[in-house]
Amino acid sequence: MPLYPMLTIIIPLKDRLVTACVESLRQSLADWEPGTYHLWLCDGGSTQPDVADTLAHLAQGDDVTVLSYPDSGFNKAALINQGLRHALGETVLVTDADIVWNAAALNALLTTLAETPTALCYVAQVNETTPQTPALSRPRYGYRVERTDQGVTVKIEPVTLRTDHRPGCGLVAARRETWQKLGG
Repeated sequence: MPLYPMLTIIIPLKDRLVTACVESLRQSLADWEPGTYHLWLCDGGSTQPDVADTLAHLAQGDDVTVLSYPDSGFNKAALINQGLRHALGETVLVTDADIVWNAAALNALLTTLAETPTALCYVAQVNETTPQTPALSRPRYGYRVERTDQGVTVKIEPVTLRTDHRPGCGLVAARRETWQKLGG
């Protein structure tokens, strides 16, 4: 039995192979009871046959649902919000499709949320499914959360890190209630 509330995992994607990410999440959650977590693969209209085949195969498991929202571009925010609309878990994790998870990182996020239910958690550095990915050369950003009398503001700011690691900016965990208060 997990120590955490039911978990929803949202993976926005378009024309990205997601098997390594899904399998690393399944392995990280192997000790959890069936039905205590669910993965929503929010597809923005993948057109590559190998991606479509992979999504169909993954959707055969009880723990994965593929939601299709075709769009001419890749609108990550819209796909995440579609996943949030379907989220059943008290805790919601958003992850990029090209991340390899481990139990320690996942447990650290979930422990923080269990201890501080209003927290918004992200991963400082990630392991890529493809270490030579172009993502390592893109501008890098981090989060700063500010509380004011008017509410909570999440500011996204550029950061400088080592060139061989990518910050986990696309990996955010929070209680579903927190996501709703932030507007998705």
